[in-house]
This record gives sequence, C-alpha cells and structure tokens, in this order.
Amino acid sequence: MCILKKHSRGWLKTLFLFFSVILVIGLGILGYRHIVPISVNEHALIKQYDDLNALEDSSELIVAVSVAGKGRNEVRKSIEGESKFHFTYTPVKIDKVYKGDVRQGDTIEIVEPVGYERLPDGLYFIGRSDYTPIRTNSSYLLFLTKVDSGAYSIRGGSQGKFVWPPPQDPSPEKLEVTEFTGHYQMLFEAVVAKYPGLD
Repeated sequence: MCILKKHSRGWLKTLFLFFSVILVIGLGILGYRHIVPISVNEHALIKQYDDLNALEDSSELIVAVSVAGKGRNEVRKSIEGESKFHFTYTPVKIDKVYKGDVRQGDTIEIVEPVGYERLPDGLYFIGRSDYTPIRTNSSYLLFLTKVDSGAYSIRGGSQGKFVWPPPQDPSPEKLEVTEFTGHYQMLFEAVVAKYPGLD
C-alpha cells in the first residue's frame, strides 16, 4: 500500500512538473509575442509618378528633414467599422526648403500608412509591402502634401521619400527601400542630380 502511494505521488510530481514547464514556455511565447511585433504587410494601390517633374508638381512641400522625436500610433476604423487603418505620426524638423510655405527650423508632422496594434495574441506591426517607415535619427528629402489632420503625407509612398544626404554607395538597406531597381532608381538618380545634399 505504501509503495503504491509513493508511486502515485511520484507520478503526480512528474505530471505537475511537466504541466509547469508547458505553462512557463507558453507564457514565455505569449510574452515574447507582446514585446516583439509580428509584421503583417498589406497591399495598396499607389499612384506611380512618370518622372521627377510629375512628383514635384503634385507635392505641396519639398523639404529636407531630420526626425525630431518618436512617432505616435493611431488606429482608425472605417465608417462601416469592418476595416482598420493604421497610421504613424512622426515629428520632423525642416532642415532645408525647396518648395512650399514652411521655414527652416519649423517642425511638422509626417503621417505614414503604417502602425502597431496590440491584440490578445500579440503585438502586430501593420505596414505596406513596398514601403519602409521613417527611422529615428535619420534625415530625408521628402515630397509631401497636407492631409485633413494637418499632418503631411509622403507622395507616392516610397517614391516621395529619399534618405538624405544620399549614401555614396546606394543599396536598399542604406536607402531604406525594399528594392533599388527600376522606377525608384530612376527617381533617385533624378533627385540626386537636381537637389544638392545638405550643407
């Protein structure tokens, strides 16, 4: 009888230890998913500008900027409430004005079609498949237009955003784009030829 009790206690301890390990691993995975965002890419129709002239004509502002602070996230529901739209608003300081009614030293807010959303199963980063968001401690040449919120939107997604001054040896990583070929490369070369780097 004592041997049977000892055997069942040992079995219960093993079972308890097994479920404890499973619980700790599960909580660790859940915790990790709430700290490290899971990337989800959405697709969108973006107007493609034929050339630099078309991009310039459609822009209210053409400015060289440096990121002036951390962005804030906003999630909006559609009127029907079925879809969600994710935005990040980032303050930038104007370093040089090429077109538009702002002054050097002013701070404006840039709105990007990307953002974060925390759901019960984790933290998600919702972005566009062809767009890399602005990075802290970086500077850019931006082609912008004002939106209803008073912030400025980048024209044509990545077509209106250039790491500035341009790197000596351009690559997708240094230019903060998904690909450095074709259309974007054509616009980049035209921008570099026309706009002087920051002095």
